[in-house]
Amino acid sequence: MSMTPILETTSQESVARHLHDLPAHGRKAHIVSLGCPKNLVDTERYMALLDSQGYSLADSPEEADLILVNTCGFIDNAKTESIDAIIELGEGKRPGQSLVVAGCLVDRYRESLVSEFPEVDLWLDLADFGETPERLARVTQASLPEDYRPLAMTANRNGAGIPWASFRRVMLTPRHASYLKISEGCDHSCSFCAIPSFKGKQRSVALGTLVAEAEALARNGVRELTLIGQDTVAYGRDLDPSRSVNLRTLLERLCEIENLRWLRVLYTYPTRLAEELEWAYLNLPKMVPYLDLPLQHLSDPVLERMRRGTPYESIREHILRLRSSVPSLVIRSTCIVGFPGEGSSDFKLLRERFEELEVDHLGVFRYSDEEGTRGFDLDRKVPARTAAKRHQEMFAWSAEHCQGRARGRLGDVYEVLVDGACEAPLEVFPGARPEGQWWRGRWYGQAPEIDGCVYFQGRNIKPGGFVGVRLESASYPDYLGTPLIDPPEG
Repeated sequence: MSMTPILETTSQESVARHLHDLPAHGRKAHIVSLGCPKNLVDTERYMALLDSQGYSLADSPEEADLILVNTCGFIDNAKTESIDAIIELGEGKRPGQSLVVAGCLVDRYRESLVSEFPEVDLWLDLADFGETPERLARVTQASLPEDYRPLAMTANRNGAGIPWASFRRVMLTPRHASYLKISEGCDHSCSFCAIPSFKGKQRSVALGTLVAEAEALARNGVRELTLIGQDTVAYGRDLDPSRSVNLRTLLERLCEIENLRWLRVLYTYPTRLAEELEWAYLNLPKMVPYLDLPLQHLSDPVLERMRRGTPYESIREHILRLRSSVPSLVIRSTCIVGFPGEGSSDFKLLRERFEELEVDHLGVFRYSDEEGTRGFDLDRKVPARTAAKRHQEMFAWSAEHCQGRARGRLGDVYEVLVDGACEAPLEVFPGARPEGQWWRGRWYGQAPEIDGCVYFQGRNIKPGGFVGVRLESASYPDYLGTPLIDPPEG
């Protein structure tokens, strides 16, 4: 395979288009995309394939000729949601309608799924993405247009390519905000996580391919670009042993793209955290001071059983260093309660240390045994009732803690990216004025979909624009604000 990262077979404009710019087609496809933003980017590539075969997006399965379910298979709740969706859509399937299932659940459980759901016409997994166009065409009795070709394939230094990286995508997000999936797989061996067992080792997308894709997204109106992957700080490790290509070099190149305004990085890992990100926060004006750091636990004995590799003091040193360099840094994290071996003292440390780290957003999850993980075979399981109680307590503490952090910002003015018009937020803020035009947006401390939004009223406002807003009230994770001035039209 060629190591050339430059796109050779298509223009930048065709690498990434927005759903609203597609021509209408005679056939219809209904898509259900479950799971994380990484899954959503995969769905956008499937949408590009369907568009090339003459499908437009349908709002409901009833009006669709084809139904695509992109599943998540990470934890029990996600697996249940995915299986329920397959069952429901399979039961409603009519003669002549095609049901296609893709995603992590297929990657992980394909053999058993095929025998359990004969009503599914096609199973797709990312490992075979290069064969997907032809396989999809056979099921739908469609033909690929003569000019449809994947982009130039790339490979890392070990010769391992990423098939999906060579395919186009159709943006399903708002026009002004999108994701850039920079890698696949993970080199870590966390004992609670099954991802490496079906996603494989870390494989980075070539630098030039990512820059070209980001340029295409920017040409289509993207102002906020969020980088995602199983372990984003490991980007480039497999491309170049000298590490001359890494997260810093990628961010530098992306920062040169004229139309982009905000760069955000999700799914960082605490090992080697400070160096590249500290430099980026300090030197790249488009890099928002937002740190997504899924820590999972903060008691060293539990961290060791989780095989996380970084003790609490090192985590604390990393965060203190970043906070010292970037006082405005906003931190999002996650934690798992009820992991095998977690005692009452470990659980107490979890709350105390998250408070010490002054996290601004915290997702709380209850541990569940996952087949194929080391945690599945660990002893000293936490009783289900105890784990449920700890989850409830940690969730309540997290809500109170994050609300306190949010209140501390009231009266401050932030630049807000406008996501769109909305109804008056009376359910969240009962005292809000019901009349007038309302808008919702996000300041830099709110990542898309997960951290709430800012509600405000104003005139001459457009989605994708930026407005200075004073935060007046907080109901975590949301804020009520007042714009300083109405921005000029255009």
